[in-house]
Amino acid sequence: MRLWQRTPELCQEIQSILTLQFERFNVLPHKASLPYPCALEVYCNYSRDQIFAALGLNKPNSVREGVKYLHPGNSSLVNRDTDVFLVTLNKSEKEFSETTRYEDYSINDRLFHWQSQNATTPESPTGQRYIKQQEKGNIVLLFVREQKKDAQGNSQNYTFLGTAQLSSWNGSQPITIIYHLDHPIPAKYITTTDSSGVL
Repeated sequence: MRLWQRTPELCQEIQSILTLQFERFNVLPHKASLPYPCALEVYCNYSRDQIFAALGLNKPNSVREGVKYLHPGNSSLVNRDTDVFLVTLNKSEKEFSETTRYEDYSINDRLFHWQSQNATTPESPTGQRYIKQQEKGNIVLLFVREQKKDAQGNSQNYTFLGTAQLSSWNGSQPITIIYHLDHPIPAKYITTTDSSGVL
């Protein structure tokens, strides 16, 4: 008889280790369903420059804000209006001002709570693009990272969560939008928030 069969404690230890390792597996990447060529894969990690280079932005290293509107006029690949959201989930007071600590967080494995920039109203061209996403056929791409810097102090990469569809919206300056994601959100990004929405 094998050792592991004769020793229940050893068998339990092996099962615990295997369970731990299984939980550490990253989810398998998926091709995003987009109407234009794109090398980005859902659940893979990318730097800001990699994201915008892959989306054909003419000057990918010029983007500094967390939202970018792409269209055929500023991208060599995009053939439909596309909003790219770069979200940092844990916004520290040291790295984000009070006006940029938006309430961005996952509600469950398909719904994501997102806030526009503070100046955006529903009547503005940007607000209209957001709230009329479905009738205009616009695309929203969501990228998230846990924090701005990694343990070594370098900028943390973003995980591509794929395309998102507007589910509901309310408010103004900022507009609050609930998005339904076409791919489930990995467990590590499903977070709970307090009543203020701060992680």
